[in-house]
Amino acid sequence: MFEYHLCFADDIDIYSVYCVQTIQYISDLGGVFGLWFGFALLAFAELFELATDLMLIGIWYLLAAIGYA
Repeated sequence: MFEYHLCFADDIDIYSVYCVQTIQYISDLGGVFGLWFGFALLAFAELFELATDLMLIGIWYLLAAIGYA
């Protein structure tokens, strides 16, 4: 007929630790995604620089072969 729930101090401690671990997990996940995004952006920038350097070297060789440089 009457329902009641006894709340012990252990229940509160377990819940608070679980919440902190969840927030810490989300924070760590965001940090890892940030690192991956940063490395990917750095790799893209390096590949872009390599492509432009190779293109400029190719243009320089082409102009040297024609006699403009």
